[in-house]
Amino acid sequence: MHPDLTLEAGLRLEASTISQSGDADQEKSFFFAKPRFMATWTPMPNNQLRLRFERELGQLDFSDFAASADLEEENVYGGNVDLEPEQRWISELTYERRFWGEGVVSIGYRHDEIIDAIDRIPLAGGLSAVGNIGEGTLDRLSLNVTLPLDKLGAPGARFTFKNDWNKTAVTDPTTGEERPISGVRATQANIGIEQDITRWKLQWGVNWLPYLGQPNYSPDQVSRWRGTDYFEMFAEYKPSPTLAIRAQLNLWDDFTNSRTVFADRETRAVAFIEDSTVDPRTFVSIRVRKTF
Repeated sequence: MHPDLTLEAGLRLEASTISQSGDADQEKSFFFAKPRFMATWTPMPNNQLRLRFERELGQLDFSDFAASADLEEENVYGGNVDLEPEQRWISELTYERRFWGEGVVSIGYRHDEIIDAIDRIPLAGGLSAVGNIGEGTLDRLSLNVTLPLDKLGAPGARFTFKNDWNKTAVTDPTTGEERPISGVRATQANIGIEQDITRWKLQWGVNWLPYLGQPNYSPDQVSRWRGTDYFEMFAEYKPSPTLAIRAQLNLWDDFTNSRTVFADRETRAVAFIEDSTVDPRTFVSIRVRKTF
């Protein structure tokens, strides 16, 4: 449209079929149109504003759709043949500023209107299953920073920070009240530093996640896990352009799990609360990669 303004629009059509044969014969087909619009404005060099509007489609988990049996545990899983893919209408605005060569600061806001959100639904007889629970929303604030450290006396080094702050809302199918969506982390910052030492043909880095955690909701219980201080440290040596040797160390602090179990679905009286601590494994890995 203009040297400083680019508009893009497109439409994709997606058709899919999911089916099972054997213990149960069931099949379902889907067809969706997925429009997309993107506007990119560069009001001045190294400054860019992007606007995106798009429809995205989730993919069904086959194990949630298909019926199956576990003979060893004597359990039968009925599957949900009526399960629909989750749909999202996404509106996103991002501002990006580049500086000092590789330096980048970007901040973005995203809003999702969710249709046919997938979560746990209550069934008769005290059972539950994976199903569609209606409409929901997601609001996300994203911040990404890459800061070159050459000017601060560390050539080839860069500091990175990235995080998404998420706020979700959906109507709980058991209580009828608004709650967050299962499995979505409210925040998870990643802070890191990396350095390329060209004369040694070496790259090293450290990443730190100060906080991890997410909730999960079902008709009969609410569970949450939390973790702190996850470190990932690595060093990669490239003696030649086709050979790379990488050593990595992963350190985890303890996880805490909390589970609140309800006595019934009507009053939601608490039957008991279970708290536990998990000591996750710390591990070292070495990878050798050769290209030819």
